[in-house]
Amino acid sequence: MTIEHGQRRAGLRGKLPARPGSIPLKFGDFLNRAKLPALPPHFGHVTNVPPGHHGWRMLGNDMASDCVIAGRCHEIMVAASATGRPIPSFSTGSALADYSRCLQFSGGKPYNPRDPSTDTGLDMQQAAKWWRDVGITDADGKVHKIDAFVAISSVDDLLMATYLCGTGGAGLAIPDTAERQFEAGQVWDDLRSQPTGGHYVPCVGYMGGHLVFVTWGELQGATREYVEARMEDAVCCLSREYLTAKGLSPELINWDALLDAVDSLRRLGEPSARQQAAEHQEPEQPVQHQPEPDTDQSADHADEQALHGDEELEQEQPPPQPKHHRQPDRKPKHKPPRKKR
Repeated sequence: MTIEHGQRRAGLRGKLPARPGSIPLKFGDFLNRAKLPALPPHFGHVTNVPPGHHGWRMLGNDMASDCVIAGRCHEIMVAASATGRPIPSFSTGSALADYSRCLQFSGGKPYNPRDPSTDTGLDMQQAAKWWRDVGITDADGKVHKIDAFVAISSVDDLLMATYLCGTGGAGLAIPDTAERQFEAGQVWDDLRSQPTGGHYVPCVGYMGGHLVFVTWGELQGATREYVEARMEDAVCCLSREYLTAKGLSPELINWDALLDAVDSLRRLGEPSARQQAAEHQEPEQPVQHQPEPDTDQSADHADEQALHGDEELEQEQPPPQPKHHRQPDRKPKHKPPRKKR
């Protein structure tokens, strides 16, 4: 793959530490590996030309630790592109508003750009549950939900999830060199440096022997060894938005068969994946925007605007609240100065 450089600028991180077992269903558990297709030498529904009228966009991840939300917005864009639908429009304002709502859904405070203590980042399991139950609202007011979600536990399964479902969300513990390599247009391959923070990056393909992610508004390649060393959690989100009019994915995967496979693994007493999916079949209606966070941004930002069981187990503990990793200061591109990482 080709990575353009010169205008690339790294943003913030924002994935909270992994909680092993927080997502009970595992993607690999319901795969009939004897019947799986062989992965092609390259695949993915992205090119070096960004989708839509405005491209990927940073979606607030240069101001706030909303990488989990920005990544999910990018996954929705990939699904639309793969199935021939209009590319939804997302903006800094819409992404930060969803970040604020998801923080509250997870038991935190709403995001306030003037209060750094509210910019805590997100837990991947809590965020996946929010995508399923509430959904992400694009800049035009349309809500995008997933139907179910499952955990991914290996790079092999991350690649298969990306091939079968369009994307796979990876939670990487990355070192500071990830930012420097990103800005220089280099593939992530540093196996020596110690990680300094968690980052959510959706895998969108495999090209040139590298896994391809979308992050900080650009495509970014990584070696398999890098992802194996850095991936601490990952999730596959299933959405009807990745289906064509014939009810099949672009790779001709049958949705009903997939739901049946997941239901065979559900815990006793839990609603089935099919039941959960049925709840989301009603036509989606535009929602009225809540007031978006005041980002106090420059003119460059002014125009930017499941396979899960049932509800969380009653004994489940809230996600940890670790120290927020900050990256070294960089010379800002926009005014006012960017928040310290």
